[in-house]
Amino acid sequence: DAQKRWDMLKQAFEAKESLAAVVKSRSTEGFFVDIGLDAFLPEKGVLLSGLNTENLIGSTLQVVISSINQQKGRLNVVLFHPPSERPAQIEAWHEAWQELLKRFCANEKVGGLVLAVGPRDCAVEVLGLKFIIAKGEFQPSEGESLPNLVGKVLDFSIVEIDPNEHAVSLTRRCEDLVFWKKLSGAMNAKETISATIQCVVK
Repeated sequence: DAQKRWDMLKQAFEAKESLAAVVKSRSTEGFFVDIGLDAFLPEKGVLLSGLNTENLIGSTLQVVISSINQQKGRLNVVLFHPPSERPAQIEAWHEAWQELLKRFCANEKVGGLVLAVGPRDCAVEVLGLKFIIAKGEFQPSEGESLPNLVGKVLDFSIVEIDPNEHAVSLTRRCEDLVFWKKLSGAMNAKETISATIQCVVK
């Protein structure tokens, strides 16, 4: 019954066990999957794995439970990745971040391999690191044919980088890059800026 399924899933959650999940449907934020009970799988993790998000309905994925709330009947899962603690991989990860910081400080572009494209976001691999980029950060002409860019390497400008949070903002829109650099400079200098009201949301 339902209570037994919850108890089994709680045990799997505590043990961080991988589970088979059948993809049932999708939303703008991700996918609903069946792991004995319905659970939610965020799309960003799927994109970072390089999976084709257009053909997942009906397929089976290996997942782990990331959060569980029986009172609200909510289960969230993420894709399962076998743990790896090999020193060589950890060292390569640190070296990639150092190189990314170096390119950012030198205002140099970086090459990014387009891994996957979703309804709103894309997954890109830069120096072996994987990031999510909003579709709006591509050039307008590319936005119409983004699925055709999967597997290609494009040049990206680094707008912002935070190695502590492992976060990077990338763009291919040159006009946006100039704007954000000006805005960042104004913020750091605590300057006031002018703004025009475009609309009022009620």
